[in-house]
Amino acid sequence: MRELKFTIMMYIISFCVIALAGLLAYLHVTNNGKILLEEVMAMESTENLSGDWWFSVSNKDSNNLTDHGIVINNFDYENNNLMISNGRKIEKMTFVRSKEFPYNRTHFVKTVLGNELHHTWFVYKIKKMDVYVDERYRNGNIEIRT
Repeated sequence: MRELKFTIMMYIISFCVIALAGLLAYLHVTNNGKILLEEVMAMESTENLSGDWWFSVSNKDSNNLTDHGIVINNFDYENNNLMISNGRKIEKMTFVRSKEFPYNRTHFVKTVLGNELHHTWFVYKIKKMDVYVDERYRNGNIEIRT
């Protein structure tokens, strides 16, 4: 009888440990991965901007900035990247986790853009890291607030 109680108690403890580990993993996956954006500047554009895409610049030799008439002087590309939004403010960027266990962080991001469309390039800085539009989605995993 004593062995039976001990075995049942061990099953209960094991179940609680597994449930707690699962809960902690879920909370880690859903709450971790936010990218900290710091606005550098907003620059008026002569182009008609669609407001539904963004791009990143990781070195000063990139043609993306000059192609769109964006001038950034004295930026520290050694420690930071630029994120440029086409016509809408970036409200939030978070890393997308893989869909299989162990749910590792990918370099793809989900982006939430503001609902107001401007004739403005919004330029943000992030710490140096690889960040990519999630092209596995038709819209690049970009959401526009309504």
